Amino acid sequence: LVPSTLRRSTVTPAALRRPPTNGIVMMAQERDRSKKGKLQTITKDRTDDATKVKPKEKLDVEGYWRLLLHNDDVHTFEYVTYMIMKIVPNISHSKAFHLTMTTHTEGVSTVTQTAKPMAEKYCIQLQKGGLTASISPDAGFKDNRSGGDGDGDGPPTE
Repeated sequence: LVPSTLRRSTVTPAALRRPPTNGIVMMAQERDRSKKGKLQTITKDRTDDATKVKPKEKLDVEGYWRLLLHNDDVHTFEYVTYMIMKIVPNISHSKAFHLTMTTHTEGVSTVTQTAKPMAEKYCIQLQKGGLTASISPDAGFKDNRSGGDGDGDGPPTE
């Protein structure tokens, strides 16, 4: 038997190199060493500017606008019917022909009622096609020449 003082201890070589400390301090030091090679997350406190709620912009709602087609003696019925169908969605061939006839007989007809940006877009495209077109606000429209009884993409006319 070997006396207890001569027994081999289970001390690792790394433990012999470190000065003796209590277990809590040693664990904290090992944890700090293991963090050195890793990424760290930086947190930033929110400022008052970031947490402020910005007020919503007020939208300028203008209501519906009418796209008006005016008569001319230059274009054929087939061409006018084709241009209406090509430019304004949801208008069938029969509806476009009816609008063309109404424009020819009455001098002007309402192609559709829609939001102002769309009415402007359609108007410009019809004008680029050589037709005479304009837009007008739908509110208080005095001379109601609907020409199609509300089959456009706007509300039905009264």
